[in-house]
Amino acid sequence: MSADDRDVRLEELLRTSLYDEAETIVPAGDGLSRIQRRVTTRRARASWWHPMAALGGVAVVAIAGFAAYALTRSPVQPNSVKIADNGTPTPTPDASTPTPSAPVVVHPTFPTSAFYPFTSEAAERQWVAQDGPSKQPWVGDPELLAKTFVASFVQQPGVTDVYAKKVTARTATITLGRTLHDGGRAIPVKVTTVSLTHFDQAWLVVGASDPSGDLRLTNPKPGQRLVSPAVVSGPGYGVDEAVQIDIRTVSGIARTGNLPTVSFGNGVPQWSTTVPFSAPDPRGAVVVVEPSAADGGPGRITATGVNFTTVQAASYPQYFYGVKNGRVTKFSTKTGAAISYLTPAEPGGGASDPQLVGDKVFYLDGGGTCFNALRSVPAAGGPLTTVANPDAGYAISGYGMHGENLVAMFETACAKTPGQPAGLLVTQDLGTTTEHRIPFASLPPTIVGDPSWTSDGQHVVAVVRTGTQAEVRQYLALTDTATATLPCALPASAGLPTATQVDSGGAIWLAVQTGSGMDVLRCAGGQAPVAFTVMGTDTPADIAVADNGQAVLLTDTSGAMWRWTAGGVVTQVHPSVPQPQVAW
Repeated sequence: MSADDRDVRLEELLRTSLYDEAETIVPAGDGLSRIQRRVTTRRARASWWHPMAALGGVAVVAIAGFAAYALTRSPVQPNSVKIADNGTPTPTPDASTPTPSAPVVVHPTFPTSAFYPFTSEAAERQWVAQDGPSKQPWVGDPELLAKTFVASFVQQPGVTDVYAKKVTARTATITLGRTLHDGGRAIPVKVTTVSLTHFDQAWLVVGASDPSGDLRLTNPKPGQRLVSPAVVSGPGYGVDEAVQIDIRTVSGIARTGNLPTVSFGNGVPQWSTTVPFSAPDPRGAVVVVEPSAADGGPGRITATGVNFTTVQAASYPQYFYGVKNGRVTKFSTKTGAAISYLTPAEPGGGASDPQLVGDKVFYLDGGGTCFNALRSVPAAGGPLTTVANPDAGYAISGYGMHGENLVAMFETACAKTPGQPAGLLVTQDLGTTTEHRIPFASLPPTIVGDPSWTSDGQHVVAVVRTGTQAEVRQYLALTDTATATLPCALPASAGLPTATQVDSGGAIWLAVQTGSGMDVLRCAGGQAPVAFTVMGTDTPADIAVADNGQAVLLTDTSGAMWRWTAGGVVTQVHPSVPQPQVAW
């Protein structure tokens, strides 16, 4: 059937339908007269309705015509229209047209090759939550982060000159160098190119390379998983070369033993060595530094990010010891809840400064105005024992124990007396009559916090406040009359040290106030990288280090407390009462 035939049939169908509908209408007996009266009455005042009525009639006809036309169409159409129950046309979905899906929100993932200053998304998020972007703006600046990485992680603070920089929205490369001094000549030298990537609000270091391309690693590869001892190797070059190799993590405590040095040159195709390590963090880097033969400073630096398969499961002691209501108290490390009292309530100011040594808790017991004593109590509870008393006219302000026999006490004079030192650093061997005193003529300088013994029992490390500045000194116990410098040189930007403790492995831990936070540094092998940071303007009061060096408690002067475990994030603990001095 042609289109013309369909149109003719439509017209006939429409005409017949209208006639049939009219035939079914039967007016009442007086219907005609009533209709005529209504029409006459309304015509004068409603003549303007005529056009509208005409349009309405056209619309009715059009709808009827459309329905009739639809009935004559073929039942199969490419795009059909379904008439809903309410008469509203509803489109029928075409099977060939895909239904739009909800947009998929893709969250950025933490880069697997990043190892500084964060090794996990959780650590970066915590930094953001602590207002890190405003308090540590260098983390958000690729150039400043590259310089900090070389100075703090690689421990080469003199490499600060920028020779090249390329920064995009996601990646950055910063080439750093220094001025090499060879005799009377000053020679600019490119030392390393730091590669970075951006995540959330931080830049992250993913590696560093030698700008000349000579110092490279063939093993390990970036992202490789290492097992101790790790094999580190690279292609040979030059005539008489030597490189130092280290394995580092953010906490700086991966490598064990001395820093290995490998010599090569004169056609040696490959250099190689093994490095033992104990990794507390899931990620870190193999760092290789070639010192310059001219002045001994760094000539080339490369760092390859790696993962560790032998990450130790760091844990922290279940309990710590503090003071509540003037009594030595055992607390839960996880929750901060007080568990039990170890000492009775006593007059004279009560207990302070608890320290756990073996199975005993030592503490200072106040006995009145300008008098106290060093006492101990079993960690499981029991009788009290007086360990040591201060000199006459002095009170103990800080102390440290090595075992149960070696004690170092800093005593301060109760009143100024001509010819009497204002302070005394007293070391004693309680098992013998051996003792030694180092006088402090006036205060300052003064020892703040507690002195701490080195692991060999030969030296005492203490933070000495000299006024607005402070330094860390190491004394030869029982014989020293002067001071010795700390084995680790702290950079000028390290901040103000306020507390220290030495772990059983000989590492010296320092709590430092930086102005934008509290840093905890670990001094070992001549270097003192930052193990962790608590953001804010707090002043550190005390530091308690687990015997194995894998966990730390940090307190501030208001008694707030934070817990850190190697390879983990910093967690604030909320003890039932403020705890400026703690031990575990």
